[in-house]
Amino acid sequence: LATTERPKYLHIAGQATLERSGSRPYFGSIPDFSSDAAGYAIQGVAPGSPAEKGGILGGDLIIQLGEQKIGGLDDFDLALRRFAPGEEVNVTVVRQGAEVKLKVTLAAPRG
Repeated sequence: LATTERPKYLHIAGQATLERSGSRPYFGSIPDFSSDAAGYAIQGVAPGSPAEKGGILGGDLIIQLGEQKIGGLDDFDLALRRFAPGEEVNVTVVRQGAEVKLKVTLAAPRG
């Protein structure tokens, strides 16, 4: 397998960064991975979590976090990283076919 041809190298651009890096604040939602709806489908919330305290319920579909539209779990994760613990965030969910606007106060990352 010896060859005299030099391998070709590509320059890899740096990774995109967000306004905030590192861990994200704690929200406390449990994803519903069985849903194929556009948005972040919630199966449930952790007891005592910011999501529970803010009124998020199992069956909700998060479609907006702050100013960011949410098309899925990845969008939600990226949007959440833009906030800091202690910030109050406007959350729009679809609940039983109707849009509901809630406010969730984010907590420090767990553990």
